[in-house]
Amino acid sequence: MSIKNYFVYIIRMGLFLFSFLLLIVAPLSADRKQGVTLEFQEQIQKNKSFRQTPKYRQKILELNLIAAIKNIINTRFYQKREEYYRNLSIANVDYESPTSPKVYYIKFQNFFVRVEFEFNPETYLQRPKYIKVVMPVEDPSFESP
Repeated sequence: MSIKNYFVYIIRMGLFLFSFLLLIVAPLSADRKQGVTLEFQEQIQKNKSFRQTPKYRQKILELNLIAAIKNIINTRFYQKREEYYRNLSIANVDYESPTSPKVYYIKFQNFFVRVEFEFNPETYLQRPKYIKVVMPVEDPSFESP
């Protein structure tokens, strides 16, 4: 065996021993904590129970309705949007759901809206699937004599 081959052999064996020691020592030095999975599952259950509270469901519904109104303001009343935004709060919005938990009728200032959601709006934040806006007629020429 030549000296050059001997040095290559020594370097390879050294690298092999070093990597072998790393594989053995690294898992031993890792700080493992038992019960992380249990904590994770407990937190999921807490979140689920919190999301079922009436206060949380009402807040999600209000956020969905306000977002729907903002969408209407941005698309239909772009020039006057700042004026509408100043008055936009859930206290100034009247709404009800007489037919289905996914369909809401909303009254805000001078217009009415029918909003339909894909899923229950008390459960998920979402955009409306269907929006119908009804404005009152203000032109006197359309009134009957």
